[in-house]
Amino acid sequence: MATYSAADVIGKDLFAKVNINVRSNSTTNSTKLQTIKSGARVGRVYSYVKGYDEKGVADGSLWWMLEEKFNGVTGFVKHQQGWYDVKSLKEQGLQTQDEKDAEKAAEDMPWYEKLANELKKDVGKVLLIGAGVYIVVQLGTHAIDTRASRSTKTQPTQ
Repeated sequence: MATYSAADVIGKDLFAKVNINVRSNSTTNSTKLQTIKSGARVGRVYSYVKGYDEKGVADGSLWWMLEEKFNGVTGFVKHQQGWYDVKSLKEQGLQTQDEKDAEKAAEDMPWYEKLANELKKDVGKVLLIGAGVYIVVQLGTHAIDTRASRSTKTQPTQ
């Protein structure tokens, strides 16, 4: 399963895959401000916070704090796997931890390794271009040799 950092979701728009209740704080028994229908934009993530049960004890859940106000009140939505459209988040630039690690490794790679990796990707093209250049050079050299031998034959001797 892909792992994402909650911090990377900040500033991105959430889209609902199921109906989602927007609440007045990060507890399931807080005031319901609005229900967002499946497929609709939920809002832009401002931050994330811990969730709490009815007694005010942290319950291990994560809630998204939204930039939008609902009837003048900041909205919170619970994070639950499958509730949000990950594809839309990826389209906004969200990357998995593995993707970020690979990108960082590529950035830290010496220039000659980057070049070698690019050449590996295009080795067929490189070989074809190299062969084409070789043939052109050989034909050009042959043409020069042919002209040189003709010009020496036609020059008068003194």
